[in-house]
Amino acid sequence: MFYADGKPTDFVSSFSHLGHVITDTLDDGPDITKRLGNFIGQVNDVLCFFGKVSCDVKARLFRAYCTSFYGCELWDLSSGSLSAFCTAWHKALRHIWNLPYRTHCHLLPLLCNCMPVFDEICKRSLKFLQTCLFHNTTLILSVAQFSLTEGENSSPCGCNALFCVRWYQCALSDIIFSISNISVDAVVDRYVSSGISGAQRRESEFLRELTSIRDRVLCLPSVFCQSDIAALIEHVCVS
Repeated sequence: MFYADGKPTDFVSSFSHLGHVITDTLDDGPDITKRLGNFIGQVNDVLCFFGKVSCDVKARLFRAYCTSFYGCELWDLSSGSLSAFCTAWHKALRHIWNLPYRTHCHLLPLLCNCMPVFDEICKRSLKFLQTCLFHNTTLILSVAQFSLTEGENSSPCGCNALFCVRWYQCALSDIIFSISNISVDAVVDRYVSSGISGAQRRESEFLRELTSIRDRVLCLPSVFCQSDIAALIEHVCVS
């Protein structure tokens, strides 16, 4: 039993520090679950209060108010809980754009003009570590350097750095040991872009036009009715 100011200190399995849930096993699952609940609530607010606006406007509101992902820089990138978060992100975008539930995942970030959520979290994790490595506080700098040179698999930051090296197939020096965030952006953006084909980009552009016609932002000759547009959207999304 430990005492602080004459009072016993309780042992707990988890507690919240600066809004981040810390567990005695260093498991990020509870914090990711908490952020997932916050994210779903934010998306529901956008859908509820701005349900009458066009999907393009809702997508802008989504990017502005539903993508803070507070504390994601500290998450273990290999955590299984992240898959549930990514799944919720895909479902949210399908609701934002009013698309079929079977819409291909690769179309969603292109349609929303944003990066896939998992790569966005990886990028923020790398930028956080990079900032620590060039921090002007000796303690923060030392801890960050130790996590890479000595801690590696036993350090959360070291594990994330090694995960990104494998995931993005690059050297650690390419994404970390640069005083500018440009290196991180370049590596992650290049990886994401390399996985997108020209056909996928054209599909997303066509889908954006179809949703604009459906929402009456764009107009076509009356030969096309709403059911025709809905059928075209269904075909592009799931074919």
